[in-house]
Amino acid sequence: MAAGKDSSWDDIKNEGIDLEKIPIEEVFTQLRCTREGLTSDEGHTRLEIFGPNKLEEKKANTFK
Repeated sequence: MAAGKDSSWDDIKNEGIDLEKIPIEEVFTQLRCTREGLTSDEGHTRLEIFGPNKLEEKKANTFK
């Protein structure tokens, strides 16, 4: 990957870009995708960069 491309992913990963406040077409540009989604290859690449899409499980103490 090119250096500029890596820094863009870092900005997105670290929430340096607020995707909620920019127009939807700009979001697609920033995320390098289309309304149709990602190719399988791009999906695998992003899985390597960002990891699996899962929520952290928090266990609550039932005795509190």
